[in-house]
Amino acid sequence: MIFKRKLRYVLVEASRSVNLGDEREERDLRSRLHGVMGEAAYFRANPRTAAQLSESVFIISVNRGCEKDLGLALSFVKTLGSESVGFWTIKTSGTVKGLKAQFKKLYG
Repeated sequence: MIFKRKLRYVLVEASRSVNLGDEREERDLRSRLHGVMGEAAYFRANPRTAAQLSESVFIISVNRGCEKDLGLALSFVKTLGSESVGFWTIKTSGTVKGLKAQFKKLYG
């Protein structure tokens, strides 16, 4: 029997421009999340970049039930690459479409 993974999508804002299309920045973010969350929690959450909406706003997908862990871990990430950065969790939703609508409301 195949089980469908239920995901939650988290809208995240950074204090500076973050290009998660760049493999080095995405790898660095994953590495820092892994260090903060620990191995078991990181693999249980399985965070992945779902969409980049602007230079500093993006969506991360996680397994359902782990969105609070991701938000807490992101608050402890202080550097990305060689530059300092801060992350804020704006909203959590079950669909990317819902977060894109929320992004348009908040950022125009």
